[in-house]
Amino acid sequence: PYIDKHSNVEKILCSINDITYLKKLLDRFEKLDSLLNIMDEYIYIRTFNPTRFIYGSKGIESITGYNKIEFLNDKNLWLNLIHPDDKKEAEIPDFDTEFKCCVQRYRIQHKSGIYKWVENRRYRYYMPESHIYYDYGIIKDITDQMAKEELEELLIMYTDFINLAISIMNYDTKEILYVNKK
Repeated sequence: PYIDKHSNVEKILCSINDITYLKKLLDRFEKLDSLLNIMDEYIYIRTFNPTRFIYGSKGIESITGYNKIEFLNDKNLWLNLIHPDDKKEAEIPDFDTEFKCCVQRYRIQHKSGIYKWVENRRYRYYMPESHIYYDYGIIKDITDQMAKEELEELLIMYTDFINLAISIMNYDTKEILYVNKK
């Protein structure tokens, strides 16, 4: 309001802006957020200096057993879940090291007490305007995949020492999956 010298409202000034594009942008973000939150993978965006998560999808719950609020309340929760033997593998690469993509595999302890293997595919981006590094990441549970790989390694190792010919075939596709050297 514009008030004259007698304290009377003389005029009302206002500004009108078209925010249609902003509404469309927010609608798109809500749709993207809904899509990301139904995925089992954990999608995150994090800044450094200051270190904080600016986005995290609901996938964290299926991977860890903890909800998003628990992670917001305890910024060290993820680090505390990492298996002690895997702390080195899970370290964040130095900022001096330029990388576009970094893939890390390590174990975390689920809320139930069991350990799960996860793959953290991390992308670093530096925004020169704000002098801030961003990590965009996707973490997925690879426990079943790691168990399968371990069994395959054991199978190959043991069947090479057996003096019999061994082959493994997928019954449905009739595809030969493995043949030992005998």
